[in-house]
Amino acid sequence: MVKQLKDVQRAQISALIEEGFHPAEVAEKFGVHRTSVDRTVEKYKKFGIFGHKGGNGRPKKLSLSTIKQIKREIKIKPKNSLRKIAKTIEQKHGKKISHVSIKKALNSEGLYAFSPIRKPLLRENHIRARLEFASEVIAMSDKKIQSILFSDESKFEILNPGRVGSVWRKPGTGLKNEHLVPTVKFGGGSVMVWGCFSYQGVGRLVFIEEIMNADKYVNILSNNLIQSAEDLGMADMIFQQDNDPKHTSRVAKEYFTRENIKLLSWPSQSPDMNPIENLWAIIKDKVADLQPKSKLELKEAIERAWSEITPETCQNLVLSFRKRASMLKNAEGHHIPY
Repeated sequence: MVKQLKDVQRAQISALIEEGFHPAEVAEKFGVHRTSVDRTVEKYKKFGIFGHKGGNGRPKKLSLSTIKQIKREIKIKPKNSLRKIAKTIEQKHGKKISHVSIKKALNSEGLYAFSPIRKPLLRENHIRARLEFASEVIAMSDKKIQSILFSDESKFEILNPGRVGSVWRKPGTGLKNEHLVPTVKFGGGSVMVWGCFSYQGVGRLVFIEEIMNADKYVNILSNNLIQSAEDLGMADMIFQQDNDPKHTSRVAKEYFTRENIKLLSWPSQSPDMNPIENLWAIIKDKVADLQPKSKLELKEAIERAWSEITPETCQNLVLSFRKRASMLKNAEGHHIPY
């Protein structure tokens, strides 16, 4: 049986395509055929709707002028709730409309409610720096990109459910164990790790047992950075790190100078350009599947997931670097869907 998509799913499909995702990837994500994705996008471009085009049925409850007023309020304050929009329409135009009617009107216009995406705040100087960086990456040779050793720290938590967006279930079954996202009072414990990887594969993984400061960061690098490059056969390594104060501290700069380590100039507020963020997401999904119950089990699960990362996965992530730069340039320095 062919899977029938809901209007909200069609809206999500169209949004992902607009963000630059390949139709085949979107089709796989929603469990539908590629042609369903193509038809959804084509229908939206042609008619501006996701659902049934409709015909000579029951007339709309709201007039076109009222719908325009609602859309105007959404444009001014896109994060307003339906009830706030209803109250504003009543105050400004003297029209009493239920929030349900407003929702239906917005859906009919191709507007749907989504959870806002959390991204770092970008100021003008950040945008300029990101644009300059995008041009530099686009101009890089494949050999240079493959010589970059990407690095970052990440936090892992016990009972972290991973990237759970929704649960498919029947009404009234929400309290079944398989439908719950378990939580622990005061937290179930967590660990912080430092890791690095390149086109050649993953480097070393280090558990950070204490609060990290600049000295501890340099100590980690002293024992693992050059060694990781040697393990991966990177004779001419370029090291990537973000602009965390620990990374740019005086002691860190002295270490890089002393060891003659080449650094990749990195723009602030740019985790969407770092492929290791996607690597952490893969690791966290694998760890969540193992369901560790203690810190020891959590560490073992992280180490196991890290060791299972294939060179092919690393290659695909590193090869996305130039693609990210092209998307960043097209976005004029603003956020990209990574």
